Amino acid sequence: MEKNEYWKFLLHVTQELRTPLHSLYCFSEVMQNKDWREQMADDEREEFYRCMDNSLSDMNQMINTLVDLSYYSSIDRLERKDRVLINRLCEDVAKEQDVEVAFESDCPDYYAFLTNRECLLKVLRILLKGACRRVNDRKDQSRQA
Repeated sequence: MEKNEYWKFLLHVTQELRTPLHSLYCFSEVMQNKDWREQMADDEREEFYRCMDNSLSDMNQMINTLVDLSYYSSIDRLERKDRVLINRLCEDVAKEQDVEVAFESDCPDYYAFLTNRECLLKVLRILLKGACRRVNDRKDQSRQA
């Protein structure tokens, strides 16, 4: 990875992490303020805790993804030890997503190749989760595209 590309990647990662971190910071500030905390109804307090848990979970997933990406970016070789039916693998990963993912392939169902299944699964999951998250986060009505 070139130096400029590395910094662009790092910028993207820090921007992604900033949103849940900012939410956690704000929730923490509210909960530390005795006046605000005492004025909250029980359901409001529970909602705050739920939002904090969601932000922590988001950050944890992002950091785990970053660790995986960093690891696979840092190694020179992977052992290709697994024979994988590519259509089946892609269909299975598509079914794991929070939104319906349409899968099309020009490869015959019997097409298999030798690869590192674990690494390929991680890459496919990262890409599809990112794409699904962006579809879910769209503000406009173009989710069908």
